[in-house]
Amino acid sequence: MKPGLVAGVAAFFVLVAAVLVALLLGPGLLASGTSTVNLQTNVTSGNVIVLENAHQGTNSWQIPRGKEATIQIQAYASATSVLPGQKLTFYVSTQKEGILYSVDIYRLGWYEGYGGRLMASEGYQTGHAQGYYAVNSRLVGCTSCHVDTTTGLVEANWQPSYILTIPSDWITGVYLAKFTDTHMKHTTCGEGITFIKWMGASNQELRRKAAIG
Repeated sequence: MKPGLVAGVAAFFVLVAAVLVALLLGPGLLASGTSTVNLQTNVTSGNVIVLENAHQGTNSWQIPRGKEATIQIQAYASATSVLPGQKLTFYVSTQKEGILYSVDIYRLGWYEGYGGRLMASEGYQTGHAQGYYAVNSRLVGCTSCHVDTTTGLVEANWQPSYILTIPSDWITGVYLAKFTDTHMKHTTCGEGITFIKWMGASNQELRRKAAIG
């Protein structure tokens, strides 16, 4: 075998061995450089998700059978994608003026099989009758609503009810807001309102992700 070929084969196996050692013992043994930084970032991000899912979970994000609200309480959010420090506004309407309700924010995930974790809870919110969308697909008592007769788009234009500032320690994920009135009726429509918080990316990447939801 030619000396050059022998040297090439030896170098190949040395490289393979180095890669295997690095994979087994962790990214800290790899040489510094762009690829190392990316690998460490991915590992760190993965660990954050693993640690998050180790928290105590709950299945209270689900709506109990028979407790689904139809017209008792309805809500929507100002956005579906938000960034750390941003404010997310919720617009809530109760069927009757002055009905109290609570807001519970959950992060959806594994959480030992429970499917969610309670992140925040606000009680004793005063509801205002701003109208509602009835089960027979008609608007009732919504003086602020605007309906586009061409497209069928409905703009509720309700007054803001609850504002959530996204905490910096909430990690990326799908979050759900559930609204419950004093009669224990919960919002429906996908079990609540979902929104996504992004982190660990450049500002440009965050804006792109936020735009696509």
